Amino acid sequence: MRAADRRVNHSSWHVQGVRIENDCWIGAGAIICAGVCIGEGSTVLEGTVVTKNVVPGDRVAGNPARGLQSQ
Repeated sequence: MRAADRRVNHSSWHVQGVRIENDCWIGAGAIICAGVCIGEGSTVLEGTVVTKNVVPGDRVAGNPARGLQSQ
């Protein structure tokens, strides 16, 4: 059986939104996964993959996203 011939059970899908609060910056090419909240005043740098919530005011980068040290 080809993959195109298989039936997909859509009843097991759960749609979740992404929440982006005020004053956030999202860099080009960033990927934000379903169900994630980007806290107020946060920065997601370019190319970052966000899989967990970002706390307000945090700067994250990487795959997966990690908080950056303040300078």
